[in-house]
Amino acid sequence: MIRKIYKFGGASVKDADAVRNLAQIVAQHKDEDILLVVSAMGKTTNMLEKVLANFREHDGNLGMEALHEVITYHDGIINGLFGEDANPEFGENIAGLFIELWEKLQKTEDPYDYQYDQTVCYGELISTSIIHEYLSKCEIPTRWLDARKYVIAEDEAHFRAANPDWDETRLRISKLNDEHIRGIVCLTQGFIGGTADGKHSVTLGA
Repeated sequence: MIRKIYKFGGASVKDADAVRNLAQIVAQHKDEDILLVVSAMGKTTNMLEKVLANFREHDGNLGMEALHEVITYHDGIINGLFGEDANPEFGENIAGLFIELWEKLQKTEDPYDYQYDQTVCYGELISTSIIHEYLSKCEIPTRWLDARKYVIAEDEAHFRAANPDWDETRLRISKLNDEHIRGIVCLTQGFIGGTADGKHSVTLGA
């Protein structure tokens, strides 16, 4: 069973040095069956809110400029962590996440709260993907968990302020096979969850 939970906010993973510090902390406790809950890097959530606002105001040029800032920011962290040694498959994974994000940004006909949740969640998904790759590079056995499959909203109508369905959430978590998570670090996202049907992302209320 997981005995300790470590939460790292955006400032704790804001750059390559911060991620290295996280890895050093994790290395000291990796035999304790810990769960890492990690936020989007730095001010990424605010940056994505700006991107979304520009797209919804039908200013594609400003939207793309703002999105490019997000991509450049994360590329800088990746380069700082891996240099020219980044795994090509990892690079493809990150590129794929940004492509998915761009596709979600096109759907400006969707209600704002709904589109917000479908786009802003990528801050956490990208952050934890980068950290997962770096922990693997540091030879720290880590399993990446998609919080949207485990933290289930009780009412999918409340986008941007979802509350967990605790019964369903506990059930989903209980199905994690202890044999598959014992002795390794589990890494997941803060702030986000999903609907029971697995079709939609949600951000969690206060």
